[in-house]
Amino acid sequence: WSSFSPYLIKNYSFNKGESAFIFGTAIISFTIMMIFAGKILQSYGPKITAIIGAILYGTGYVLASYSGGSFFVILISLGILTGSGIGFGYVCPLASGIKWFPNNRGLVTGIAVAGFGGGAVLLSFLANSFLKQTDILIFFKYYGISASAVLLAASSFLAFPKHKKKEVQESKEIKI
Repeated sequence: WSSFSPYLIKNYSFNKGESAFIFGTAIISFTIMMIFAGKILQSYGPKITAIIGAILYGTGYVLASYSGGSFFVILISLGILTGSGIGFGYVCPLASGIKWFPNNRGLVTGIAVAGFGGGAVLLSFLANSFLKQTDILIFFKYYGISASAVLLAASSFLAFPKHKKKEVQESKEIKI
């Protein structure tokens, strides 16, 4: 968000408080939507949950690109929609990884969280490169479309393992 904020302040007359409020709203949306995403994950699996996340995430950015710099529209699009998409997307690799590797929960969680942080670093790099050459709203549009495409493709690989909990427990007993 620190890559976007200066451009919103400079080009669209946001103040620091408004910019921070959008980011805070995204964090709150992310946190709250993880609860609902967890329920959908249990009912429909990681693929459907990740698809919902990808659509929300990308739609938020694309809608922000049509905001004309309106604080309210960017608040709803990036703060609520994109934040919700992050919540739906975040829960999927964590839950899937833990189910695939139940004996390495800490390692799997660490790798998933590192991927989440790495994505933020990559977005910051992309934003800083492109925003020197184009308007932030144009960046939002193309990033939203591109990110949705990548996330939708990646979601097709998510699945829980076919084995049952009983088999996992039996494999733990054998190793002991």
